[in-house]
Amino acid sequence: MRICQLSSVESAFAFLVPLFHALDADGHEVVAASIMDRDGDTLRHHLGSSYALHRIRVSRRITGRAFSTEILALVRYLRRERFDVVHLHGPLASIQGRIAARIARVPCVVNHVHTTAERLLNRYFADYVVTVNSEDLDFARRTGFARDPDRVVGTPGVGVDTARFAPDPERRAAVRRELGIPADEFVVVFVGRLVTEKGVLELLTAFSDLLADRPAWLLLVGDAAPSERDQSVRARLEQEHRRDPAAAARTLRLGLRTDVPDLLTAADLAVQPSYREGMPVAVLEAMSAGVPLVATDIRGSREALDGGRAGVLVPPRDAPKLSAAVRALAADDRERTRLAAAGRARVEDHFAIPHALAPLMSLYRRIEASTPRHRFSLRARLRPLVRRVVPTALRGPATGTPRWRLAVEHTADPLSPVGPVRRPVFSDDELARLGITMVADPFAIQRDGIWHLFFEQVRHGQGRGEIGLATSDDLVDWRYHGVVLREDFHLSYPQVLADGDEILMVPESCADGNGTVRLYRAVDFPHTWELDRVLLRGRPFKDSTVLRHEGLYYLFTEISERHTHDRLDLFVAPSIRGPWEPHPSNPIVLDDASISRPAGRVIEVGGRLVRLAQACHRSYGDGVWGRPIRTLTSEEYRETPEEVRLYPSQGVGGTGHHIDSHRVPGGWVRFVDTHE
Repeated sequence: MRICQLSSVESAFAFLVPLFHALDADGHEVVAASIMDRDGDTLRHHLGSSYALHRIRVSRRITGRAFSTEILALVRYLRRERFDVVHLHGPLASIQGRIAARIARVPCVVNHVHTTAERLLNRYFADYVVTVNSEDLDFARRTGFARDPDRVVGTPGVGVDTARFAPDPERRAAVRRELGIPADEFVVVFVGRLVTEKGVLELLTAFSDLLADRPAWLLLVGDAAPSERDQSVRARLEQEHRRDPAAAARTLRLGLRTDVPDLLTAADLAVQPSYREGMPVAVLEAMSAGVPLVATDIRGSREALDGGRAGVLVPPRDAPKLSAAVRALAADDRERTRLAAAGRARVEDHFAIPHALAPLMSLYRRIEASTPRHRFSLRARLRPLVRRVVPTALRGPATGTPRWRLAVEHTADPLSPVGPVRRPVFSDDELARLGITMVADPFAIQRDGIWHLFFEQVRHGQGRGEIGLATSDDLVDWRYHGVVLREDFHLSYPQVLADGDEILMVPESCADGNGTVRLYRAVDFPHTWELDRVLLRGRPFKDSTVLRHEGLYYLFTEISERHTHDRLDLFVAPSIRGPWEPHPSNPIVLDDASISRPAGRVIEVGGRLVRLAQACHRSYGDGVWGRPIRTLTSEEYRETPEEVRLYPSQGVGGTGHHIDSHRVPGGWVRFVDTHE
């Protein structure tokens, strides 16, 4: 995919470097777009020469131009560049970017939220919302920041490089000598933009009070960019320093620095008195470097400091309490040592780069998997909306009920299209004589030279499915054995599999009133089955498909609430009996009815796994796609961009929505359902 990371703040890209590298490693083209108010030097410093850097014209101030000509310029830029994904960072630029991306018809818009405002903009102008702290995540999901709560993705900040930001006692003395600070004097450090909302003025008051107790130094690491809305702090700094020459003499204004880890090693205490934050990187970096911290009790900082267990929290805009906290910690060596260790452990366990990258990479892999690679008609694009808005009872069928059949096909390549020459399992006359009006979802297993074919069947005058059985020793002549599994509710999709010495079945059973996935065990194969246990419950799990891979069990299942066939989830377990846990990459596919609903067991071809998916974007049962799986572990899931059309839409001899493939001597045999 071609991805644009867009922010009006160049320094923000310092925190996006791991994401750029991870996306690049996944094979995506990533572009950085910013206003480049430092002529791109900051961007080049952070990202190097490996990525394209684009200059855009967006503001950091709310003006009439920001919501007129600048948005139009963004529209032209996005149309010209034809990105697959635009990922927005920062408040005003993200507003402009969301509006422009929608006008430019960018396929996918991701907004990185750093404020709990803008609910409607996120809901209607962004496809996914990313939050950086748990409070924002809960708020965004509870208040409808997205039309589906699963489109709100939580990350623990932007991630900290714990190897780079690490305690380094040996470096401490050298850095102090370079700065001209005596080894035995107390050092307070602040890292951030020199603006009012970062609490700089309160910090100056606290530092002046600290000087009344002991000799100390204040390191101000940061600056205010020319495009910054608030340029007043510089003047206030000069004013305060004229009032307090002693504090001025011991305050080092270091500006923007690239050696922040070194500067942190020289500090005894970090102070970050912001008024508002998303997840403050400066706080996390100080904690990672083993520097005890005083921060304000606001969202983000509160979570980082574990509610005050890994640092001291004070109310925002409260200079006296900030001063008291700084003076108390300066006088307590033992508490500073405890907080330094607690902060370092907190970052390693929750906020290191791998923790922050994992949900973002899962999101991008979900976006990639959900990106259609074929064009849909207007009717196909509107159908999911109709399914969501119009009650099922009022819709009615668009066409007459098709005639469903079961057939067997031999092939050399299981990924080749299903051909027109298929040997039927039952003729239409046989089905009529048996009183069966519909058969579908064939699953086969071979035991002692006999093929046992299990399938959904619906008998005349009944509205629910049952599981039927037919057997054959030559795949030509089939003997019908009747119903082998029935319940008081609809059953279908009877995946049958061997697990050790047991023969098990996982049919679709979500119509039982509890929304379950049930496991049945053969007590007298193939005719007698009993319920072994319920594997999952509480959702409309449809066409659940089990796969054993590298010692673990995986279960693919479609769980759209209103039968829109457009959401695929994955579960993982150490045993087929569980416990089953949601995969971290869920949902695997969202809002794409062409590749969400399973269409048969996962097969291995040429050393790679291939997932089969029903094409339901035009109508139910309109073909089958093969989706090769690139990565499948308990922590990661990714499919390749390629797709294989196995069952063409309305091909010669009709189409279908299910294929069960088995390797046999000389090739493969496929059991398919078909309808015209």
